[in-house]
Amino acid sequence: MAGYLSYTGFKSYAACPKSYWYKYVSKPALGRPENRVNSLYGTTVGYLFEWFYNERIWNTTGIEKQLNDRVMTAYLKAVDKEQRDGVILWKPEDTKANYKNPDEMLDDVRKTIPRGIRIIRHHRLLGQDAVAEVPLNQDVEGHTLGGRCDLLMRRIGPHHDLILLDGKGSKYGGMYTDALQLKWYSMLYRLKHKFKPDRLGFVFWRFEPRGEDGSETGKSVKWVDCSNNELDELLASVLGIVRHIEEGKVRVAADPSSLSEFFPAHPGDACRFCPYFQLCTEGQKYDALIVPEHVGTGVEDVGL
Repeated sequence: MAGYLSYTGFKSYAACPKSYWYKYVSKPALGRPENRVNSLYGTTVGYLFEWFYNERIWNTTGIEKQLNDRVMTAYLKAVDKEQRDGVILWKPEDTKANYKNPDEMLDDVRKTIPRGIRIIRHHRLLGQDAVAEVPLNQDVEGHTLGGRCDLLMRRIGPHHDLILLDGKGSKYGGMYTDALQLKWYSMLYRLKHKFKPDRLGFVFWRFEPRGEDGSETGKSVKWVDCSNNELDELLASVLGIVRHIEEGKVRVAADPSSLSEFFPAHPGDACRFCPYFQLCTEGQKYDALIVPEHVGTGVEDVGL
């Protein structure tokens, strides 16, 4: 029972196996596809700096102009990518949208280019072997563990360390980062090369490497510690989960009533944001319990 598991799938299964079942196995059609408009900034910037590294633009002149000239190409490519998993709908009235229209977003992308170059210079995120969008898939015990890191390089002096990075476009910076994502990539790298990277980190393209007074802000890069023991434990956990998932697929195909055994729902506060909420009775029941018909403001509501 060979299986494939990416970090996104691993995280999905850990959060709610039933949601994993819908997303990766049964794949029901959704009445309202996810609006991916808020992902466009990060994807567009990601393409620009992928070209910066893989085409060695960093080793040429007129770097900023070269990247600016390719903003629209990156944007159109980002739209194509994000539409594979949802739709692109610009809604000026949507208070949750990061931008009201494409022009506003593209203006921010252009402001990011010189800032990104400053981040790279400040943190010495360069090296002769620097490469972006690095495939890290590894076969282990007949299963494929998938992953693709944003940046991998041995930094120029004075560091000379091997670093693995993930670029982020979030306006919240390091507030909601997931260190396990980087450890997943490090696990795959170690499986291939027999040693782990020296440092793992997130790069936040929206934040300056220094404050207005010239001081270090610590907001543009966040380093993550990782030991070999952590990677051993992660690999053992991942292999246990992928075996369970593959066994579950076979069992559910033979006996649909075993779905709740192998892919049980984990109801929680995130249920209402799940794209499969309308298909999940457990999530709907949980949501109904935590959102009562009448919510008062006095102590009588808690029985005091």
